Amino acid sequence: MSKDQPTALEIILEKLRDHDKEFADLREGQTEIKTQLATHEERSLNQHKRIERVEKVTGGISLAIIVAVLSIVLSGCGFLSGLAPAPTEPLPEPPKVDVVQRAVANTVALHTADGERYCSGVAAASTIITAAHCVEAGESFQVMYQGKLYPGVIIAESERQDWAIVDAIGARLKDTIPLAEKYPTIGNKVVWMGYPMGEDFIMGTGIVGNPRVIGGASEWLAIFGQFIPGNSGGPVFNYKGELIGIVSATMVVGGPYASYLPVGYAVPLDYIKAAL
Repeated sequence: MSKDQPTALEIILEKLRDHDKEFADLREGQTEIKTQLATHEERSLNQHKRIERVEKVTGGISLAIIVAVLSIVLSGCGFLSGLAPAPTEPLPEPPKVDVVQRAVANTVALHTADGERYCSGVAAASTIITAAHCVEAGESFQVMYQGKLYPGVIIAESERQDWAIVDAIGARLKDTIPLAEKYPTIGNKVVWMGYPMGEDFIMGTGIVGNPRVIGGASEWLAIFGQFIPGNSGGPVFNYKGELIGIVSATMVVGGPYASYLPVGYAVPLDYIKAAL
């Protein structure tokens, strides 16, 4: 045996050292795995805690929604009527069919002498009312009441307040529109009728935006609703079918391309009552 060749003992010792190194590497790897497992468990625990918090919050919101929905349903059924305060003013019901029919029957159209429609009016309180700018003294006009034409005559008018009372000669006014007992307030819903642009009858709805708009020495009833030329003099009703005013004007943006805005002005109830 050469002196340079390792002996059997040296070979065995070398193998043992290699095994010891591999065992140490294995233990180090196990330690790293344990560390990673511990980190993963900690993250999982934190995630579970967050999920629990979210579930609690979500459960609280769901419960609040359920309670709110039940409250609405029960209040609608009347179970909570004794607990909730009553509204200060009940909401108006939509106009009934007979109210609308009477209003339509008492909305008149003004015609020129040759029969062309140009303005509107209303049969109310046993007379006919229209806008003063629709009629002029000395000019012949006709009143179409319930499908028939009658010669029109001016009885009284106020150009400043834009109202006029006319007589349809020969017409028998029956079941005309009553005047409202209360002055309208902001937010009240109204119905207007008339013969816009000389065309057939039309009606629309609006909301009182301001019951007293001062213009010079006069007052006007501002209504958020689309009045159209030809509606002038036509009636403005509350939902009970009572007259609260007559159409006078609509807001217009001037310029080369003038356009009408959905804001109209009506002669207020006070002026009509005073005229009658």
